Amino acid sequence: MKISQRQIRFAVRGAIILAIGSILLGIGIRTLVIVGMEMAPAQGLIAYWLVVLLSTALIWGIGGAFFGAILGMFAALIWREDVSGEQNRGFLVPTVRRT
Repeated sequence: MKISQRQIRFAVRGAIILAIGSILLGIGIRTLVIVGMEMAPAQGLIAYWLVVLLSTALIWGIGGAFFGAILGMFAALIWREDVSGEQNRGFLVPTVRRT
């Protein structure tokens, strides 16, 4: 099976979008847990938060990029372009065909 440029483009965009979203979600969840359980140290607060935020971004970002690339590939297979070059908006939006 040959991978088209369109599938690669969708995979890269999906990976970037899902990685950014998962990084933000991961940082938010981990910050809430740390603040809620009062686990932040009294000294060295800036260094602690830098390590926490960078490790969270790395872990969640890699996972999000991997699954985003997979979902982007599937989206490229599902989302077809019409012969006229216009994109199909999906089955919920009626597509007007020009004859």
